[in-house]
Amino acid sequence: MAPAKIMIVENERITATDLHDALTQMGYIVTATVATGADAIREAERALPDLVIMDIHIQGEMDGIEAAQAIRRRFDIPSVYLTAHADRVTLSRAKWSEPLGYLLKPFQDTHLQAVIEMSLHKHMVDRDFRRQQGMILEAASFIGDAIISVDRRGLVTFINRAGETLIGWQRADAMGKRIEEVLRL
Repeated sequence: MAPAKIMIVENERITATDLHDALTQMGYIVTATVATGADAIREAERALPDLVIMDIHIQGEMDGIEAAQAIRRRFDIPSVYLTAHADRVTLSRAKWSEPLGYLLKPFQDTHLQAVIEMSLHKHMVDRDFRRQQGMILEAASFIGDAIISVDRRGLVTFINRAGETLIGWQRADAMGKRIEEVLRL
Protein backbone atom coordinates (compact mmCIF):
# COMPACT_ATOMS: atom_id res chain seq x y z
CA MET A 1 0.00 0.00 0.00
CA ALA A 2 1.34 3.42 -0.96
CA PRO A 3 2.23 5.85 1.83
CA ALA A 4 -0.45 8.42 2.67
CA LYS A 5 -0.12 11.88 1.17
CA ILE A 6 -0.46 14.69 3.71
CA MET A 7 -0.64 18.45 3.23
CA ILE A 8 0.50 20.81 6.00
CA VAL A 9 -1.24 24.13 6.59
CA GLU A 10 0.83 26.01 9.16
CA ASN A 11 2.00 29.62 9.25
CA GLU A 12 4.75 29.17 11.87
CA ARG A 13 7.83 28.22 9.87
CA ILE A 14 9.54 26.31 12.73
CA THR A 15 6.42 24.26 13.47
CA ALA A 16 5.90 23.60 9.76
CA THR A 17 9.47 22.37 9.39
CA ASP A 18 9.23 20.16 12.49
CA LEU A 19 5.94 18.73 11.25
CA HIS A 20 7.33 18.13 7.76
CA ASP A 21 10.36 16.32 9.18
CA ALA A 22 8.25 14.22 11.56
CA LEU A 23 5.79 13.19 8.83
CA THR A 24 8.58 12.32 6.41
CA GLN A 25 10.35 10.27 9.07
CA MET A 26 7.08 8.39 9.71
CA GLY A 27 6.96 7.46 6.03
CA TYR A 28 4.24 9.84 4.81
CA ILE A 29 4.53 11.94 1.66
CA VAL A 30 4.15 15.67 2.33
CA THR A 31 2.45 17.13 -0.75
CA ALA A 32 2.84 20.79 0.27
CA THR A 33 3.38 23.13 3.18
CA VAL A 34 1.31 26.30 2.94
CA ALA A 35 0.39 29.16 5.28
CA THR A 36 -2.97 30.45 4.00
CA GLY A 37 -6.43 29.03 3.46
CA ALA A 38 -6.47 30.06 -0.20
CA ASP A 39 -3.16 28.29 -0.81
CA ALA A 40 -4.47 25.24 1.06
CA ILE A 41 -7.53 24.98 -1.19
CA ARG A 42 -5.43 25.45 -4.32
CA GLU A 43 -2.90 22.81 -3.23
CA ALA A 44 -5.64 20.40 -2.16
CA GLU A 45 -7.11 20.60 -5.65
CA ARG A 46 -3.71 20.17 -7.28
CA ALA A 47 -2.29 17.31 -5.17
CA LEU A 48 -5.43 15.67 -3.72
CA PRO A 49 -3.77 14.62 -0.46
CA ASP A 50 -5.29 11.92 1.73
CA LEU A 51 -5.30 14.18 4.79
CA VAL A 52 -4.64 17.79 5.76
CA ILE A 53 -2.88 18.76 8.99
CA MET A 54 -4.42 22.17 9.62
CA ASP A 55 -3.56 24.94 12.04
CA ILE A 56 -6.62 26.98 12.98
CA HIS A 57 -5.01 30.42 13.14
CA ILE A 58 -3.31 30.87 9.77
CA GLN A 59 -2.45 33.79 7.52
CA GLY A 60 -4.92 35.32 5.11
CA GLU A 61 -8.60 36.15 5.12
CA MET A 62 -9.89 32.68 5.98
CA ASP A 63 -8.91 30.75 9.06
CA GLY A 64 -8.07 27.05 9.20
CA ILE A 65 -11.62 26.03 10.11
CA GLU A 66 -13.05 27.73 7.02
CA ALA A 67 -10.30 26.28 4.84
CA ALA A 68 -10.86 22.76 6.25
CA GLN A 69 -14.61 23.03 5.58
CA ALA A 70 -14.02 24.13 1.99
CA ILE A 71 -11.51 21.35 1.35
CA ARG A 72 -13.81 18.72 2.87
CA ARG A 73 -16.83 19.96 0.93
CA ARG A 74 -15.08 20.35 -2.44
CA PHE A 75 -12.66 17.42 -2.43
CA ASP A 76 -13.79 15.07 0.38
CA ILE A 77 -10.38 15.43 2.02
CA PRO A 78 -10.47 15.26 5.83
CA SER A 79 -8.50 17.41 8.22
CA VAL A 80 -6.80 17.01 11.55
CA TYR A 81 -6.31 20.20 13.53
CA LEU A 82 -2.92 20.87 15.07
CA THR A 83 -3.31 24.06 17.04
CA ALA A 84 -2.37 25.91 20.21
CA HIS A 85 -6.00 26.89 20.80
CA ALA A 86 -8.40 24.81 22.87
CA ASP A 87 -10.79 27.46 24.16
CA ARG A 88 -14.52 26.75 24.17
CA VAL A 89 -15.33 29.03 21.20
CA THR A 90 -12.60 27.56 18.99
CA LEU A 91 -13.54 23.99 19.89
CA SER A 92 -17.19 24.71 19.21
CA ARG A 93 -16.44 26.15 15.76
CA ALA A 94 -13.95 23.40 14.95
CA LYS A 95 -16.28 20.50 15.72
CA TRP A 96 -18.80 21.69 13.09
CA SER A 97 -16.16 21.30 10.40
CA GLU A 98 -16.04 17.58 11.27
CA PRO A 99 -12.30 17.15 11.75
CA LEU A 100 -11.04 13.63 12.22
CA GLY A 101 -8.68 14.71 14.97
CA TYR A 102 -7.62 17.62 17.17
CA LEU A 103 -4.08 17.86 18.56
CA LEU A 104 -2.62 20.59 20.72
CA LYS A 105 0.81 22.09 20.17
CA PRO A 106 3.46 21.22 20.99
CA PHE A 107 2.81 17.82 19.45
CA GLN A 108 4.45 14.51 20.24
CA ASP A 109 5.33 12.33 17.27
CA THR A 110 3.60 9.26 18.72
CA HIS A 111 0.34 11.18 19.28
CA LEU A 112 0.53 12.71 15.83
CA GLN A 113 1.04 9.36 14.15
CA ALA A 114 -1.78 7.73 16.12
CA VAL A 115 -4.22 10.50 15.18
CA ILE A 116 -3.16 10.34 11.51
CA GLU A 117 -3.55 6.57 11.29
CA MET A 118 -6.94 6.58 13.05
CA SER A 119 -8.12 9.49 10.86
CA LEU A 120 -7.08 7.84 7.61
CA HIS A 121 -8.76 4.60 8.63
CA LYS A 122 -11.98 6.34 9.72
CA HIS A 123 -12.15 8.30 6.48
CA MET A 124 -11.70 5.12 4.43
CA VAL A 125 -14.44 3.31 6.39
CA ASP A 126 -16.79 6.32 6.10
CA ARG A 127 -16.16 6.61 2.36
CA ASP A 128 -16.90 2.89 1.86
CA PHE A 129 -20.07 3.19 3.94
CA ARG A 130 -21.30 6.19 1.91
CA ARG A 131 -20.60 4.31 -1.33
CA GLN A 132 -22.49 1.23 -0.14
CA GLN A 133 -25.34 3.36 1.18
CA GLY A 134 -25.58 5.08 -2.20
CA MET A 135 -25.79 1.74 -3.98
CA ILE A 136 -28.56 0.55 -1.62
CA LEU A 137 -30.53 3.77 -2.08
CA GLU A 138 -30.13 3.53 -5.84
CA ALA A 139 -31.46 -0.02 -5.81
CA ALA A 140 -34.35 1.02 -3.53
CA SER A 141 -35.33 3.67 -6.08
CA PHE A 142 -36.45 0.93 -8.47
CA ILE A 143 -38.46 -1.18 -6.01
CA GLY A 144 -42.16 -1.22 -6.95
CA ASP A 145 -43.40 -0.67 -3.39
CA ALA A 146 -43.35 2.80 -1.85
CA ILE A 147 -40.40 3.47 0.45
CA ILE A 148 -40.23 6.61 2.56
CA SER A 149 -37.46 6.96 5.12
CA VAL A 150 -37.33 9.46 7.98
CA ASP A 151 -34.74 10.32 10.59
CA ARG A 152 -35.22 10.47 14.37
CA ARG A 153 -36.75 13.93 14.11
CA GLY A 154 -39.36 12.74 11.61
CA LEU A 155 -37.71 14.48 8.64
CA VAL A 156 -37.83 12.78 5.26
CA THR A 157 -34.42 11.42 4.22
CA PHE A 158 -35.38 9.21 1.26
CA ILE A 159 -38.28 8.52 -1.09
CA ASN A 160 -38.25 6.09 -3.98
CA ARG A 161 -40.23 6.56 -7.20
CA ALA A 162 -43.22 4.59 -5.95
CA GLY A 163 -43.20 6.73 -2.80
CA GLU A 164 -43.31 9.89 -4.91
CA THR A 165 -46.36 8.53 -6.72
CA LEU A 166 -48.05 7.57 -3.44
CA ILE A 167 -47.66 10.93 -1.73
CA GLY A 168 -47.71 13.18 -4.80
CA TRP A 169 -44.43 14.90 -3.92
CA GLN A 170 -41.17 14.97 -5.86
CA ARG A 171 -38.16 13.65 -3.94
CA ALA A 172 -36.32 16.99 -4.07
CA ASP A 173 -39.34 18.83 -2.62
CA ALA A 174 -40.02 16.33 0.17
CA MET A 175 -36.45 15.88 1.43
CA GLY A 176 -35.98 17.48 4.84
CA LYS A 177 -39.72 18.08 5.36
CA ARG A 178 -41.63 16.60 8.29
CA ILE A 179 -43.30 13.29 7.40
CA GLU A 180 -46.69 14.61 8.56
CA GLU A 181 -46.41 17.37 5.99
CA VAL A 182 -45.77 15.10 3.01
CA LEU A 183 -47.74 11.99 4.02
CA ARG A 184 -51.28 12.63 5.21
CA LEU A 185 -52.87 9.56 6.73
